[in-house]
Amino acid sequence: MPGICLTFDKKSKDNLNSIYKKINKKFNKEIIKIDKNLEPHVSLLRSKYDDEINKHINKAIEKISKKNNKYNSSIDGFGIFKTKSNYALYHVIANDENMQSIHKMLWDNLDGKVPDYERDLYHYSSFIPHVTIPIINSNKTTVLKVLDEMMKLSPKTIKIKISYLTYLTGNLNEPKVYYKKPLK
Repeated sequence: MPGICLTFDKKSKDNLNSIYKKINKKFNKEIIKIDKNLEPHVSLLRSKYDDEINKHINKAIEKISKKNNKYNSSIDGFGIFKTKSNYALYHVIANDENMQSIHKMLWDNLDGKVPDYERDLYHYSSFIPHVTIPIINSNKTTVLKVLDEMMKLSPKTIKIKISYLTYLTGNLNEPKVYYKKPLK
């Protein structure tokens, strides 16, 4: 399902993909999806893709990106959560003042204008930011194997630069960026 997300600069994306490539090499197969259209991201609001809805989303992205600066952050550690059918492994990222401000502006601009999904998980009042690691077969066994390797290969803290407000889908089979604007 598409979402409006914070995405990172090229150096940050390349840094994460370099770690993912090492894990794929270790397992001798693509266990973590790497694709030029797959953006590491922090989801802020999820909605469906629809031409009428997209007008509101693109307008909000345009407006909010002009009011917020790019900023440095870091991912520090890992977490796991279970969905209905699989497990998700993610990088932990701080919900700092910059993220909180952008997130609240986004919801203030779009609440009631677009249908939101998983409001209880993505609304700024109950949000737990994370960067999902795109594991292809995310069952419990695979997730735990990837976590073990991530803990061996990743530095304790990975510096990132949050640089864009992006409307995308992180679907592993067909990742796509619909609209992307740089923060100032």
